[in-house]
Amino acid sequence: MKIKWLPILLAMTLLSGCQLAQEDTVVSDTEDRLIGLFVTKDQRASVDAALGEDGRYYATVETRTNINPSTGEEFTNEVYTFPDLEGMYYYFIIDRSDPEVVSSITGPNEGVFDQGTAYGTGTGDEAVLYASFYVAREDDMTIIHGNPIYMTEDGQVYIASGGPGFSFSDTEDEGSMGSVTQSQTTTLTVGDETEEWSITAKASIAFRSVPHTIVLLQMDDQGNCLHRTAFDPGQAPERLTPEEKTAYFIVESWGTKASGEPTTIREIVDRDETNLITWYLLDNGFFMNQVTYLDWEG
Repeated sequence: MKIKWLPILLAMTLLSGCQLAQEDTVVSDTEDRLIGLFVTKDQRASVDAALGEDGRYYATVETRTNINPSTGEEFTNEVYTFPDLEGMYYYFIIDRSDPEVVSSITGPNEGVFDQGTAYGTGTGDEAVLYASFYVAREDDMTIIHGNPIYMTEDGQVYIASGGPGFSFSDTEDEGSMGSVTQSQTTTLTVGDETEEWSITAKASIAFRSVPHTIVLLQMDDQGNCLHRTAFDPGQAPERLTPEEKTAYFIVESWGTKASGEPTTIREIVDRDETNLITWYLLDNGFFMNQVTYLDWEG
């Protein structure tokens, strides 16, 4: 059977949420399917304490209303959430409702700066589900854990115990990265055919200094600053109309390293970009991304 592989690389916008998978046409012949990871910072004990007697913490299904930034129209989507746990997570549900197409359905992407699925064919069908997160560095060792997220045959989603972990011990705020992974081999029945899948869920975690000020610089094509705006992290405008002669933005994040030294992270956003991303720190030690849509004129 010829299969079309449709990897989905998702931008960090509200549009990344999709309807939940329809599980009536795709079933697992072996066990509950691995679909993602729930990542915590020094909070492994709190996750284990929340698990039920069966070693599971079941997700809550929420219906959310968002606005399409291009049309202004509202749309709703259902997502799985874990409201009583502190941490960051992602999930990708392999969609085989069309026997000739392999695609993914994803959940909310708050705090995710890179996520997607990669498909391939080795000894069988393979899928790598990946996402990346920023974390604030502590004064001493930082411990990260990743608990696996599974989906049952009837569409229930839960976190299980026994996830991998690692620790950061170097002294740099930027440039350091580690990852946690979980793997599973499972069998899917699609129509009248059986497929064996190797699924790997990976979460990469990078340090980022804690910002105290965000600065937006609108630059012309000669490198001159046309307009400067400063605001607190998390307080960026939802939409912004650049100056007429703006060729690109410089986004500056003024922060402090764990050592107490000041630092600035700079990113360039070109005119062909439809949005820019800024970051602010959550109480759980991870960063949340905030999207500002750019209404370019001319």
